[in-house]
Amino acid sequence: MDDAARAGVGAAGKGSPPAVTGATGAVSLVIAAASLVVATRFASGGPGVRTGAMVIGGFMVADALVALVMGQATGGVGVALGAMLLANCLAKESAEWFRQAR
Repeated sequence: MDDAARAGVGAAGKGSPPAVTGATGAVSLVIAAASLVVATRFASGGPGVRTGAMVIGGFMVADALVALVMGQATGGVGVALGAMLLANCLAKESAEWFRQAR
């Protein structure tokens, strides 16, 4: 096993620069905080909550794609979860549910 494989970097010996890894981590933390805020408002509903969830889903997908491009294998999970969030929020039934009075 060569040094690059032991260090967990790609075959070419190039890994994500620490600044990029830190930046994607920071963006992930902001997305997590925003997700918690929007999640606490789901009970009251409203179109703003649905829009907020769609924005968060889009940022999740974008951040996860950047992570995948930079060689972080866990980005695939973020793409899948963000896409599921977007798909569920974009459904017609979802729009109707968020319009209901509480």
